[in-house]
Amino acid sequence: NDAADRVLPGGSLAERLGDPAWAPLRAALDAAESKPSPYETRVAVPGPGGERLFRVAIVTLPEEAEEGRAILLLEDLTEFTRADRLAAWVDAARAIAHDIKNPLTPIRLAAERLKRFEERHEAAPPGAIAEISANVLRQVAILTERIGRLGRFGDPAALERQPFDAASARALLEEVAADFRSHERLTVSVDVAEDLRPFTGDRLLLRDALTNFLVNATEAVGGRAGTVALSASNAVLSGGAAGVRFACADDGPGPPEGPADRLFEPAFSTKSRGSGMGLAAVRRTAERHGGAVFADTRPGGGLVIGFTLPALSSPT
Repeated sequence: NDAADRVLPGGSLAERLGDPAWAPLRAALDAAESKPSPYETRVAVPGPGGERLFRVAIVTLPEEAEEGRAILLLEDLTEFTRADRLAAWVDAARAIAHDIKNPLTPIRLAAERLKRFEERHEAAPPGAIAEISANVLRQVAILTERIGRLGRFGDPAALERQPFDAASARALLEEVAADFRSHERLTVSVDVAEDLRPFTGDRLLLRDALTNFLVNATEAVGGRAGTVALSASNAVLSGGAAGVRFACADDGPGPPEGPADRLFEPAFSTKSRGSGMGLAAVRRTAERHGGAVFADTRPGGGLVIGFTLPALSSPT
């Protein structure tokens, strides 16, 4: 159709997807061959005008399975995503402007009052200067507090940290695992070291990171039976510091050839792991906590992926 020709010009499918930028889409087509139909994912495609985000749906035509024919649907989410982000920032900017403007008004009025005394060559009434000064200082304190709040909002280190021990870490992993145990072909287990070192972390962000691991593991396993193991154990970080290690191990096909840690790159896509955008968020979460991510293939197939965080105490 005309729209398809505009997005993917050319004759054959090979010609249309020949541009290296469309490698993520080629990977999605490869993945669809071993996935139940319809297969959906998102791919990020680089271009001269910036990265474009597409929702991809691939529907195999059962009556023509011998020919391997399928319908490929692409939905460009780029402008939609940008518009959502812009709207959110506009709302935030309006709220910030209102918060900052409020203290500025009394400061401006106080300055105008002082100016009038000077213009009229009048002596200020007893106590007026002290009153004006106190008012300005009060408003400056309010303004400083609000700017501080804004700074904490924009600061990547501003996490809602809470303490964790072995019991609370197990509760977190069990909570995440429970969301995926309804998968009829997927067995999810949880293993937490009884002597897990205490640490601190933003529970919501850690939960999101672990959920991203399970989403990717579920996609890797596909329609066949598979197992996924979530674990938390003690670890030694680079430099010998004490830490904790969260891992998700699956018995799927594993990543394609090449360094497994490329999975954490924002625009990296593999045949079975989607666009990788969720794993890029995991990397940012780990780094914000002072930790790091890792990914390794498993002997016999599968992937072990996770992150490490600093512990509160040193190993004994």
